Amino acid sequence: MGLSIRFYLFAEDGLQAISQRVMIGLIRGKDAMPQYAGTRQKVADLILENEGKKPLRIERVQGS
Repeated sequence: MGLSIRFYLFAEDGLQAISQRVMIGLIRGKDAMPQYAGTRQKVADLILENEGKKPLRIERVQGS
């Protein structure tokens, strides 16, 4: 079993998954999401316990 992390943005048009590569790029200042410039957004990150690629249970959820 392993752990994985997933990121989600609560956009006006619904829940949007954000790849780990994009999230790291946003944190490091190498990527941008210009459609959200100058706005505050709600984001959730989930840590999942997996068996292979199949998620088994949610280990932790944190919002910001």
